Amino acid sequence: MAYTDGPTPSGLTIEQEIRALLSNRGPEFGLPRRTLQPPWQRDFLRRTAVELNHPEPWALPPAELPGRAAFRVQYSYLVARCGGSNERTLILPSHQGPELHVTVIHELLHGVSKRLGLKGTEADWWFATVLYLANVPAELRHLYPGWALALSDRYAEGLRF
Repeated sequence: MAYTDGPTPSGLTIEQEIRALLSNRGPEFGLPRRTLQPPWQRDFLRRTAVELNHPEPWALPPAELPGRAAFRVQYSYLVARCGGSNERTLILPSHQGPELHVTVIHELLHGVSKRLGLKGTEADWWFATVLYLANVPAELRHLYPGWALALSDRYAEGLRF
């Protein structure tokens, strides 16, 4: 159930890598640790809501989000990566389903951060992703993979809107 074919450069699956990043065990695998501490995530998600022109963007289906923020979407076959982004474009894997939806959110947050000139590590942006997912209403939770929702429930405690 990984995003890509095979392990990431760290030797972990994407899910394992995200778990390591969120638990601050990333350096054990050559990955960065979080550099930004709460409450920056809440402020960042408020700024993201402004970019998306919606007070609660997590209440929208993920497929609607790139267009709301004027991102161009490019699909590509990606090996050992879940996606990529810059200020104008989201590069997403060509597969469909819940894993794609969480990648949309993650890469959208990367892209918005680049537009806003924010600096952070991959661990910081995954932490923002799980906080975003923690705010998804019950009627849309089925769109995301169970492991990502479980991580959001665990790590976003006390940071929901």
